[in-house]
Amino acid sequence: MSRHLYTQAEQLWLECNLNKSWESRDAFVKAFNKKFKTDISVDALANYIVRHTKAGYISVKTNDCFYTDEQIKWICENANAITFKSIQHFVDTFNAVFGTNKTKAGIAKWLSSNSVSVKTRVKQTFSEAGDKWLKSNIQKYDVFMDLFNAYRDKFNADVNYASLATHCEYLGIKQRVTRKELRNRGQFKKNAPRSLGELPVGTIRYNSQGRPYIKVMLCNGASRSVDNQRHNYKEPFWKPLQKKIWEDNYGPVPDGYVVCSLNGDITDTDVRNIGLIDKRATPIMSKQGWWTDNRVITADGVQWCNLYMIAKDNGVK
Repeated sequence: MSRHLYTQAEQLWLECNLNKSWESRDAFVKAFNKKFKTDISVDALANYIVRHTKAGYISVKTNDCFYTDEQIKWICENANAITFKSIQHFVDTFNAVFGTNKTKAGIAKWLSSNSVSVKTRVKQTFSEAGDKWLKSNIQKYDVFMDLFNAYRDKFNADVNYASLATHCEYLGIKQRVTRKELRNRGQFKKNAPRSLGELPVGTIRYNSQGRPYIKVMLCNGASRSVDNQRHNYKEPFWKPLQKKIWEDNYGPVPDGYVVCSLNGDITDTDVRNIGLIDKRATPIMSKQGWWTDNRVITADGVQWCNLYMIAKDNGVK
């Protein structure tokens, strides 16, 4: 192949356009060929530029500057639809979804240039008035979830369950309410159910970790061992509420799988927040740090783990 002889016009075009940012070297060469109706390869033009121009290289847009249509669509759809911890959390989520290495500064510049704002979580703060209310009212609630809901309603606080529980521990307060005290307050009636076994089907209760359970079966006349089971929220009498919602929407949970919270909130019963994972893969999720409060990242991790276990079971390495 004969060497291309560059005209004065071509040399001038190169000098004028090399300092502009191009999406790729291919895009630059394509523009050159289109302008002068040539068919020069990328390597040939790059070699010429190195030897005969002052710039010596093609200025290619950095990873931070270039976004695909799919990435832009994702940013616009999710920036305000999901509450992120911070801008950095948004950047980490973006990189996890698309396998990129965008920087916080790069994405922040794009967001500012395109007038797109990211919905971030307001730092949870506790006021003196709130602390005083907690100390005065914590003994009035036999279930911490009731206290949690009352606190959020009274102070219009966007605080999560775990944060409030931790804050109560910091204040040195906890619930110490006996059934007798509750009955004296009128919170229990004389003929009220005295055990979990007597509660009607459909009753929702929270265990010591704050996980909601729903009663799905009566256990009248059960043996002592079964009576212990119902007090521990065990199946078949009780089910985790998230599991019940999953089964109502998608059918029985397959053997070897468990339901999980995709945003880390065990009280969130939105079906979009409930995932299904092979129980053998849960250590992988923990090791990789894929249990997050963002359901996009967690869902991707769960899907990867499930596919990995299926491949492993079928001898695929």
